[in-house]
Amino acid sequence: MDKIEQPLSFCITLCSRQRPVLLRQCLSSLEQLVIPENTKVSVLVVENNETQQYREILSEFGKVLPLTHVLEPRAGLTYARNKILDTLSEMQVDWMGGVDDDQIIDPQWLVHMVAAIRQFPDTKTFVGDWRRAIPRDIPYWYPVLNKPQNLPTGALLREGASGNTAIHASVFCPSGMGLRFDMAYNFLGGEDTDFGTQYLNKGGKIRFVAGARTDEDIHEPRASLKARLERMSMSEFILAKVRHRRKSAISAWGWTLQILYRSTVFGIGNMLLAGITLPFRERFAMKRYGMALKFFAKIRGLFWYYSGKQPEQYRNIDGS
Repeated sequence: MDKIEQPLSFCITLCSRQRPVLLRQCLSSLEQLVIPENTKVSVLVVENNETQQYREILSEFGKVLPLTHVLEPRAGLTYARNKILDTLSEMQVDWMGGVDDDQIIDPQWLVHMVAAIRQFPDTKTFVGDWRRAIPRDIPYWYPVLNKPQNLPTGALLREGASGNTAIHASVFCPSGMGLRFDMAYNFLGGEDTDFGTQYLNKGGKIRFVAGARTDEDIHEPRASLKARLERMSMSEFILAKVRHRRKSAISAWGWTLQILYRSTVFGIGNMLLAGITLPFRERFAMKRYGMALKFFAKIRGLFWYYSGKQPEQYRNIDGS
Protein backbone atom coordinates (compact mmCIF):
# COMPACT_ATOMS: atom_id res chain seq x y z
CA MET A 1 0.00 0.00 0.00
CA ASP A 2 1.13 3.56 -0.71
CA LYS A 3 2.35 5.48 2.30
CA ILE A 4 -0.14 8.13 3.42
CA GLU A 5 1.65 11.40 4.06
CA GLN A 6 0.62 13.31 7.16
CA PRO A 7 -0.69 16.83 6.42
CA LEU A 8 1.52 19.73 7.43
CA SER A 9 1.05 23.49 7.66
CA PHE A 10 3.72 25.67 6.08
CA CYS A 11 3.92 29.46 6.46
CA ILE A 12 6.21 31.31 4.05
CA THR A 13 7.56 34.41 5.78
CA LEU A 14 9.48 37.52 4.84
CA CYS A 15 10.26 40.89 6.37
CA SER A 16 10.54 44.10 4.37
CA ARG A 17 11.19 47.80 4.94
CA GLN A 18 10.38 50.47 2.34
CA ARG A 19 11.10 48.27 -0.69
CA PRO A 20 7.72 48.06 -2.47
CA VAL A 21 9.11 47.18 -5.92
CA LEU A 22 11.12 44.24 -4.62
CA LEU A 23 8.28 43.09 -2.37
CA ARG A 24 5.85 43.06 -5.29
CA GLN A 25 8.26 40.94 -7.36
CA CYS A 26 8.71 38.47 -4.51
CA LEU A 27 4.98 38.12 -3.86
CA SER A 28 4.34 37.68 -7.57
CA SER A 29 6.70 34.69 -7.57
CA LEU A 30 4.99 33.23 -4.48
CA GLU A 31 1.71 33.46 -6.35
CA GLN A 32 3.11 30.93 -8.86
CA LEU A 33 4.11 28.31 -6.28
CA VAL A 34 3.04 24.73 -6.84
CA ILE A 35 1.43 23.44 -3.64
CA PRO A 36 2.18 19.80 -2.71
CA GLU A 37 -0.57 17.47 -1.58
CA ASN A 38 -1.45 17.43 2.13
CA THR A 39 0.19 20.83 2.60
CA LYS A 40 -1.61 23.90 3.90
CA VAL A 41 0.22 27.07 2.89
CA SER A 42 0.04 30.64 4.16
CA VAL A 43 2.17 33.77 3.78
CA LEU A 44 3.31 36.17 6.51
CA VAL A 45 4.76 39.60 5.73
CA VAL A 46 6.30 41.58 8.59
CA GLU A 47 6.61 45.22 7.60
CA ASN A 48 9.53 46.79 9.46
CA ASN A 49 8.33 50.38 9.54
CA GLU A 50 6.78 52.96 11.85
CA THR A 51 3.58 53.11 9.77
CA GLN A 52 1.97 50.78 7.26
CA GLN A 53 3.13 51.60 3.74
CA TYR A 54 2.41 48.21 2.16
CA ARG A 55 -1.33 48.19 2.79
CA GLU A 56 -2.27 48.60 -0.89
CA ILE A 57 0.21 46.02 -2.17
CA LEU A 58 -0.70 43.44 0.44
CA SER A 59 -4.40 44.05 -0.03
CA GLU A 60 -3.93 43.31 -3.74
CA PHE A 61 -1.99 40.09 -3.16
CA GLY A 62 -4.27 39.10 -0.31
CA LYS A 63 -6.91 38.34 -2.95
CA VAL A 64 -4.80 35.50 -4.37
CA LEU A 65 -2.61 34.50 -1.40
CA PRO A 66 -3.60 33.50 2.17
CA LEU A 67 -1.63 36.46 3.48
CA THR A 68 -1.13 37.96 6.94
CA HIS A 69 0.38 41.43 7.38
CA VAL A 70 2.03 42.41 10.69
CA LEU A 71 3.77 45.68 11.57
CA GLU A 72 7.07 45.84 13.51
CA PRO A 73 7.81 49.55 14.15
CA ARG A 74 11.25 49.02 15.73
CA ALA A 75 13.84 49.32 12.96
CA GLY A 76 16.25 46.45 12.35
CA LEU A 77 16.39 42.96 10.88
CA THR A 78 16.55 41.25 14.25
CA TYR A 79 13.38 42.94 15.48
CA ALA A 80 11.60 41.99 12.25
CA ARG A 81 12.78 38.37 12.26
CA ASN A 82 11.82 37.88 15.92
CA LYS A 83 8.40 39.34 15.14
CA ILE A 84 8.04 36.58 12.57
CA LEU A 85 8.90 33.94 15.18
CA ASP A 86 6.50 35.40 17.76
CA THR A 87 3.67 35.60 15.22
CA LEU A 88 4.20 32.04 14.00
CA SER A 89 4.24 30.73 17.57
CA GLU A 90 0.74 32.21 17.95
CA MET A 91 -0.40 30.84 14.58
CA GLN A 92 0.74 27.32 15.56
CA VAL A 93 2.05 26.27 12.16
CA ASP A 94 4.28 23.22 11.64
CA TRP A 95 6.96 24.82 9.46
CA MET A 96 8.31 28.29 8.73
CA GLY A 97 9.56 29.00 5.23
CA GLY A 98 12.00 31.91 5.20
CA VAL A 99 12.62 33.99 2.08
CA ASP A 100 13.93 37.52 1.51
CA ASP A 101 11.95 40.32 -0.12
CA ASP A 102 14.55 40.70 -2.90
CA GLN A 103 14.30 37.05 -3.99
CA ILE A 104 12.33 35.43 -6.79
CA ILE A 105 11.11 32.02 -5.66
CA ASP A 106 11.05 29.13 -8.12
CA PRO A 107 7.55 27.66 -8.68
CA GLN A 108 8.78 24.22 -7.53
CA TRP A 109 10.42 25.59 -4.38
CA LEU A 110 7.79 24.33 -1.96
CA VAL A 111 7.52 20.95 -3.68
CA HIS A 112 11.23 20.31 -3.07
CA MET A 113 11.18 21.66 0.49
CA VAL A 114 8.21 19.50 1.51
CA ALA A 115 9.73 16.44 -0.16
CA ALA A 116 12.96 16.94 1.82
CA ILE A 117 10.99 17.42 5.05
CA ARG A 118 9.24 14.11 4.52
CA GLN A 119 12.43 12.33 3.41
CA PHE A 120 14.54 13.44 6.40
CA PRO A 121 12.34 13.40 9.53
CA ASP A 122 15.45 13.72 11.74
CA THR A 123 16.07 17.27 10.46
CA LYS A 124 14.38 20.49 11.60
CA THR A 125 16.16 22.99 9.33
CA PHE A 126 16.61 22.93 5.56
CA VAL A 127 18.42 25.40 3.29
CA GLY A 128 17.68 25.78 -0.41
CA ASP A 129 19.75 26.78 -3.42
CA TRP A 130 20.23 30.57 -3.39
CA ARG A 131 21.47 32.03 -6.70
CA ARG A 132 22.71 35.58 -7.28
CA ALA A 133 22.66 37.11 -10.77
CA ILE A 134 25.19 39.90 -11.39
CA PRO A 135 25.13 42.49 -14.21
CA ARG A 136 26.66 41.19 -17.44
CA ASP A 137 29.14 44.05 -17.83
CA ILE A 138 30.94 43.29 -14.55
CA PRO A 139 34.63 42.48 -15.22
CA TYR A 140 35.35 38.74 -15.30
CA TRP A 141 38.09 38.94 -12.70
CA TYR A 142 36.00 40.44 -9.89
CA PRO A 143 36.00 38.04 -6.91
CA VAL A 144 32.84 35.97 -6.56
CA LEU A 145 30.63 36.72 -3.55
CA ASN A 146 29.34 33.18 -3.30
CA LYS A 147 28.94 30.20 -5.59
CA PRO A 148 25.77 28.09 -5.98
CA GLN A 149 25.80 25.04 -3.77
CA ASN A 150 26.72 22.01 -5.87
CA LEU A 151 25.36 19.51 -3.37
CA PRO A 152 22.73 16.77 -3.43
CA THR A 153 19.52 17.08 -1.47
CA GLY A 154 20.12 15.86 2.07
CA ALA A 155 23.75 16.96 2.31
CA LEU A 156 24.56 18.21 5.80
CA LEU A 157 25.60 21.86 6.18
CA ARG A 158 27.70 23.57 8.84
CA GLU A 159 25.77 26.84 8.86
CA GLY A 160 22.34 28.16 7.99
CA ALA A 161 20.72 31.35 6.74
CA SER A 162 17.26 32.91 6.79
CA GLY A 163 16.77 33.59 3.07
CA ASN A 164 15.57 30.31 1.50
CA THR A 165 15.01 28.08 4.51
CA ALA A 166 12.45 25.78 6.07
CA ILE A 167 12.53 25.59 9.88
CA HIS A 168 10.33 23.42 12.08
CA ALA A 169 8.28 25.27 14.68
CA SER A 170 9.91 23.32 17.51
CA VAL A 171 13.13 25.22 16.82
CA PHE A 172 11.67 28.61 17.78
CA CYS A 173 8.53 27.87 19.82
CA PRO A 174 8.84 28.37 23.60
CA SER A 175 7.88 24.72 24.19
CA GLY A 176 10.80 23.57 22.00
CA MET A 177 14.30 25.02 21.62
CA GLY A 178 12.87 28.52 21.94
CA LEU A 179 15.59 30.07 19.76
CA ARG A 180 15.57 33.77 18.93
CA PHE A 181 17.61 36.04 16.69
CA ASP A 182 20.28 37.86 18.71
CA MET A 183 19.90 41.65 19.04
CA ALA A 184 23.69 42.04 18.79
CA TYR A 185 23.26 41.73 14.98
CA ASN A 186 20.33 44.11 14.51
CA PHE A 187 21.90 46.41 11.87
CA LEU A 188 25.06 44.38 11.35
CA GLY A 189 23.56 41.35 9.63
CA GLY A 190 24.53 37.76 10.37
CA GLU A 191 21.69 37.18 12.82
CA ASP A 192 20.66 34.21 10.68
CA THR A 193 24.16 32.70 10.79
CA ASP A 194 24.14 33.10 14.58
CA PHE A 195 20.67 31.51 14.75
CA GLY A 196 21.89 28.51 12.76
CA THR A 197 24.92 28.17 15.03
CA GLN A 198 22.69 28.16 18.12
CA TYR A 199 20.61 25.42 16.52
CA LEU A 200 23.65 23.31 15.61
CA ASN A 201 25.06 23.73 19.13
CA LYS A 202 21.86 22.16 20.45
CA GLY A 203 22.40 19.10 18.29
CA GLY A 204 20.25 20.08 15.32
CA LYS A 205 20.92 19.12 11.71
CA ILE A 206 20.82 21.41 8.67
CA ARG A 207 20.35 19.80 5.26
CA PHE A 208 20.62 21.21 1.75
CA VAL A 209 17.69 21.03 -0.72
CA ALA A 210 18.99 21.18 -4.28
CA GLY A 211 15.72 21.93 -6.10
CA ALA A 212 14.44 24.61 -3.70
CA ARG A 213 15.83 27.55 -5.67
CA THR A 214 15.55 31.29 -5.22
CA ASP A 215 17.11 33.94 -7.45
CA GLU A 216 18.32 37.43 -6.56
CA ASP A 217 19.48 40.19 -8.88
CA ILE A 218 22.56 42.08 -7.72
CA HIS A 219 22.06 45.67 -8.84
CA GLU A 220 24.90 47.90 -10.00
CA PRO A 221 26.01 49.59 -6.73
CA ARG A 222 26.30 46.25 -4.92
CA ALA A 223 28.15 44.67 -7.85
CA SER A 224 31.06 47.13 -7.85
CA LEU A 225 34.48 45.92 -6.80
CA LYS A 226 34.48 48.08 -3.68
CA ALA A 227 31.04 46.84 -2.62
CA ARG A 228 32.00 43.21 -3.17
CA LEU A 229 35.17 43.47 -1.15
CA GLU A 230 33.40 45.31 1.67
CA ARG A 231 30.75 42.59 1.75
CA MET A 232 33.44 39.92 1.94
CA SER A 233 35.10 41.77 4.81
CA MET A 234 31.74 42.07 6.57
CA SER A 235 31.12 38.34 6.13
CA GLU A 236 34.41 37.53 7.85
CA PHE A 237 33.66 40.10 10.57
CA ILE A 238 30.30 38.42 11.24
CA LEU A 239 31.74 34.91 11.30
CA ALA A 240 34.37 36.01 13.82
CA LYS A 241 31.65 37.55 15.99
CA VAL A 242 29.51 34.41 15.83
CA ARG A 243 32.46 32.18 16.76
CA HIS A 244 33.31 34.28 19.80
CA ARG A 245 29.66 34.39 20.95
CA ARG A 246 28.78 30.73 20.37
CA LYS A 247 32.02 28.74 20.68
CA SER A 248 34.80 28.47 23.24
CA ALA A 249 37.54 31.09 23.23
CA ILE A 250 40.11 28.47 22.23
CA SER A 251 38.00 27.35 19.28
CA ALA A 252 37.23 30.91 18.17
CA TRP A 253 40.85 32.02 18.30
CA GLY A 254 41.97 28.80 16.63
CA TRP A 255 39.66 29.44 13.68
CA THR A 256 40.82 33.05 13.47
CA LEU A 257 44.50 32.16 13.38
CA GLN A 258 43.89 29.49 10.77
CA ILE A 259 41.91 31.86 8.53
CA LEU A 260 44.45 34.65 9.00
CA TYR A 261 47.32 32.33 8.06
CA ARG A 262 45.57 30.83 5.03
CA SER A 263 44.34 34.20 3.77
CA THR A 264 47.79 35.75 4.11
CA VAL A 265 49.54 32.88 2.31
CA PHE A 266 46.98 32.59 -0.49
CA GLY A 267 46.58 36.34 -0.80
CA ILE A 268 50.30 36.98 -1.25
CA GLY A 269 50.69 33.85 -3.40
CA ASN A 270 47.93 34.88 -5.80
CA MET A 271 49.24 38.44 -5.99
CA LEU A 272 52.75 37.24 -6.87
CA LEU A 273 51.37 34.81 -9.44
CA ALA A 274 49.32 37.61 -11.00
CA GLY A 275 52.39 39.81 -11.34
CA ILE A 276 54.51 37.05 -12.86
CA THR A 277 51.95 35.90 -15.44
CA LEU A 278 50.42 39.27 -16.41
CA PRO A 279 52.73 39.94 -19.42
CA PHE A 280 51.77 36.74 -21.25
CA ARG A 281 48.57 35.39 -19.63
CA GLU A 282 46.49 38.45 -18.82
CA ARG A 283 43.17 36.71 -18.17
CA PHE A 284 44.72 34.16 -15.82
CA ALA A 285 46.70 36.89 -14.06
CA MET A 286 43.65 39.09 -13.48
CA LYS A 287 41.74 36.11 -12.07
CA ARG A 288 44.62 35.57 -9.61
CA TYR A 289 44.52 39.27 -8.74
CA GLY A 290 40.81 39.04 -7.97
CA MET A 291 41.41 36.02 -5.74
CA ALA A 292 44.16 37.88 -3.89
CA LEU A 293 41.80 40.77 -3.19
CA LYS A 294 39.25 38.32 -1.79
CA PHE A 295 41.77 36.87 0.68
CA PHE A 296 42.92 40.33 1.71
CA ALA A 297 39.27 41.31 2.26
CA LYS A 298 38.95 38.42 4.71
CA ILE A 299 41.98 39.68 6.62
CA ARG A 300 40.50 43.17 6.73
CA GLY A 301 37.26 41.78 8.18
CA LEU A 302 39.16 40.07 10.98
CA PHE A 303 41.03 43.28 11.79
CA TRP A 304 37.73 45.16 11.84
CA TYR A 305 36.36 42.75 14.43
CA TYR A 306 39.39 42.63 16.72
CA SER A 307 39.91 46.40 16.55
CA GLY A 308 36.41 46.98 17.93
CA LYS A 309 34.78 48.35 14.77
CA GLN A 310 30.97 48.53 14.98
CA PRO A 311 29.63 48.48 11.39
CA GLU A 312 25.92 48.75 10.62
CA GLN A 313 25.61 47.68 7.01
CA TYR A 314 21.80 47.41 7.20
CA ARG A 315 21.18 50.80 8.81
CA ASN A 316 20.39 52.26 5.37
CA ILE A 317 17.81 50.80 2.99
CA ASP A 318 19.32 49.06 -0.03
CA GLY A 319 16.91 48.69 -2.96
CA SER A 320 13.47 50.02 -3.82
